Amino acid sequence: MPRPKVLIAEDSATVAAMVMDILDAAGYEVIHAAEGESALDMARREKPQVVLTDFILPLMDGIALCRALRADPATKDVKIIMMTSLNNPKTQAAATEAGANAFLGKPIQREILLHAVNVVLLGM
Repeated sequence: MPRPKVLIAEDSATVAAMVMDILDAAGYEVIHAAEGESALDMARREKPQVVLTDFILPLMDGIALCRALRADPATKDVKIIMMTSLNNPKTQAAATEAGANAFLGKPIQREILLHAVNVVLLGM
């Protein structure tokens, strides 16, 4: 049975490595893009089930990435989780309006990350 694929769009190598390690250990196939435009191209090509994106990214921010994923027929149904240290109602509302399915505040906590990914994948 293939492992669910998760795309991490994160420009911090430290955060990306931590999230990738957590998800890989939990049985997910994990791919990474360091900026928004690459993440969009990778999502179109790799067809992940979940995109975990930072709110602030180079070239295309997380909000623009969410909107682009939702506008593209090839990626419109992907589950999107927004991650950010800008953990406030305004940022959460912007992420939801752009099409994010869930929102995670940074610093990322292992149990909360895994729960969020499971919830969006399984619709729990």
